[in-house]
Order: sequence, then structure tokens, then C-alpha cells
Amino acid sequence: MTTVHTKILQILTRIFVSALTLSLCFPVNIVLANTLSVGTKEYILTPSDIEFGTLDFTSSDKKNIEMVVSVKSYDPKSESFLDTKPFIGLNKSSYLIKPNETISISYAIAIPAEQPEGTYFNVITIEPKTGINTGSGNTLVSIKNGFGALFAFHIESKNNNIDKIFMDKSDTQLILEDRGIPYISPMKIKYIYENKSNFVFKPQGEIRILDNKGKQVSKRIVINTDAKAIYPGEKIEITEKIWPWSNPKEFFDTRVITARTYNGFTENYLTNQIKVNIKEPLIVLTGITAVLILSLTYTLVAAVKKGSQKRSSTQSSE
Repeated sequence: MTTVHTKILQILTRIFVSALTLSLCFPVNIVLANTLSVGTKEYILTPSDIEFGTLDFTSSDKKNIEMVVSVKSYDPKSESFLDTKPFIGLNKSSYLIKPNETISISYAIAIPAEQPEGTYFNVITIEPKTGINTGSGNTLVSIKNGFGALFAFHIESKNNNIDKIFMDKSDTQLILEDRGIPYISPMKIKYIYENKSNFVFKPQGEIRILDNKGKQVSKRIVINTDAKAIYPGEKIEITEKIWPWSNPKEFFDTRVITARTYNGFTENYLTNQIKVNIKEPLIVLTGITAVLILSLTYTLVAAVKKGSQKRSSTQSSE
């Protein structure tokens, strides 16, 4: 086999493997065109609370389909179902849906009276029956063709609401790692948020660098841009290099760095602040520079003087 034929065979093999991978990763199924009215829903509740709600499911299938609805406790961090009893109850678990029909799935939420504080997750799954019998009388459910609505339950107590928990159980730090030197090296700051609660928060906020008149002098730094969920024990860490002094006239002015961290539910926030002044480092740098200049000047003058003396002695000897 020639080299050309070998290369062609390799290319065809790669195309075949790629096509096979795509077919496995993205199976084509008309059920996936169906729609669910909500993907994620959050509740802030207390023990013994009861809530009611509905999900709307619309079928775009061209024939009647039978859907099975179920509820499971869920851990989104590990993406796994749990054995614990879910908070959600359903009054109906099976629906026969006509083409283009929209059904309402009613559910009830009941929080146990002794439920500990924290964030919990349930999933309502809506899956088509495949018609394949397992041998035990149950119908197999095709998970890949299903839909799910994720419910987050933040269980607070009457004397300890989620605002207070966020304030008490969040650790935020704003650290000045390097003051920097104008035009030479940037200022370096570090922000840390740590979730020490049993709740899942999506903290967001901003870090601003201001002058002594409250005017912003550098870019605004966004905290948790993508609103990522921070689970108990997890952290956010941000390190930024900034140039807060651009005008030589302001080199001796103070810079104020402030951080606001919101809990994702209310307008309450945690705040951190540090004041930075480079007067002392500049004075030290100026002193060192002056000493270096004087030293170099002295060395240069001494060298010139020594050279002049040598030339004079040479001329005298002649």
C-alpha cells in the first residue's frame, strides 16, 4: 500500500470515529423537541411549610405519548440521586399526552417539622415509557429522552433567616498582596469568599478601586461572573493586578479598595475595605534613587579627576 493510500485510509478512519462519537453523544429523538415550562425553581422555606405549584409540559410529538412523572432527591454537585425522601409529592404519576397538547403537572411541597437548616434539592423527572417490560411488571424508563425540573429548597428557621446565615457563615477577605509602584509594577490584590454554612449560595458582587473623593480610578472587578453555585466548604478566589495611579499628581493620594458580596437572594451584602497609600514606598524609592545618583555622580567625578591627574603627571614627565 502506497503512502498516499495510507493517509487516505487514516483520514476516512478519523471521519468514521468522529461520526460515531457524535451519534452517541447527540442521539436524535423527536421527544427531545418537547418543552417544559421551568428548568430550575428555588424556594426559601421553614420547617412545616407547605407550598403548591404546577409545571406545564408541552408535547410536540406527532402521536400520543405516555409520560411517567416521578420525584427524586438529588445532589447537583455529584450529579447523583439520593436515597432520602423528597419534599415534593405528586397527585398523578402518569399522563397520556396528545400531539401538541400541554398538560399541567401539579405538585405539593411539604417540609418536615424537624428538618435541619440547609439547602436541599429535588428533581421532578418526566420520561416517556418505552414499553419494554423488565420482567417484574415495571416499565423501563429511558432517561436520555426525559426532562427534569430542578428544585432548590433553602430551609431557614424562624429565628435565623437566610440573610443572617449568609452574614454569619460567610468569610470574605480582601488582601493587599503588593502595593505596586506607578509605571513600574502593578498593585496586586486578592479576594476570598468561603461558604461556612450548610446552604448553597450564588454570591455575586464587585470590587471597586476609588480615589479619596470616591471616584472610580480603575476597572470594576466582578465577583462570580457566572453566578456559580458555591456549596458548603467551597471558596471563590480572585487575584487581580491593577494600575490605580496614572497621574503623577496623584501619587501621594490614597486609594480605597472596596468589595461588596451579595447573597443572591436579597440586597443585603457583606463589605470589605482596605486603604492603600504609596507615599512611604515612594519616599523610600526616591531616597534610594537619590543615593544611587549621588553614588554614581561621585564615582564618575572621581574617575574623571583621576584621569585628569594621570594626564597631568604624564605631561610633566615629558
